Amino acid sequence: MTTHATQLRYWLRDRQPVDGSRRLGSFYRTALPMNDLIDQAQNGSSAAPVEVFVRVDAFVGDRVSARQLLHGEVQPAALLHEAYRTLTAPAHRTAAQRAYVVAVGAAVLRRRLAHHATANASAPGAARSLPADAVDALLAPDASLSVLSADTLPAFDAALHQLGAQHARPAHIIECRLFGGMSIDLVALALDRTPEQVRAGDSTARAWLRQYLTGSTA
Repeated sequence: MTTHATQLRYWLRDRQPVDGSRRLGSFYRTALPMNDLIDQAQNGSSAAPVEVFVRVDAFVGDRVSARQLLHGEVQPAALLHEAYRTLTAPAHRTAAQRAYVVAVGAAVLRRRLAHHATANASAPGAARSLPADAVDALLAPDASLSVLSADTLPAFDAALHQLGAQHARPAHIIECRLFGGMSIDLVALALDRTPEQVRAGDSTARAWLRQYLTGSTA
């Protein structure tokens, strides 16, 4: 995934309302098969990543709600692998394409859940720090979306955004791991990095987030 494609995908996630995805997608819509769009996105296209995002977002929005995801009724990994199988042509599938779609899907789920949490938080705004036990649960190696809630997700999403501004790749790794249910090896394939590099980035991200979310950084 190129740096430009990643920045474009993050812009879409951060700036556009969930229900505006199809409307935004009309500016980029083509008749290209999904497999070709993924290839273009991985090779540096500026428009293809947006349409891949929009198509995955539409798939997710048609099938599950944020509440179902937060309550553990739907597993992110299974959902996003289903998205890949549904949206792509079997004859042209590759492992790298699958990893790319699941990584994009992780960003889709994060965006949808963040909007849901903002709308349903018990108090307006997001606290910067969280209780230590909540942080421990969020940053556990086997954490799943069920550890998040409408109250904790805004703070976690804001912290991840801050991490991304300083360390983009570690933030992306955590996004893939928590929101996409991705293994270290699958993240490595999606980001074109070695598993060792992904593990190092994962550790960096978790240490940074722990400090930020417990209020121990300036």
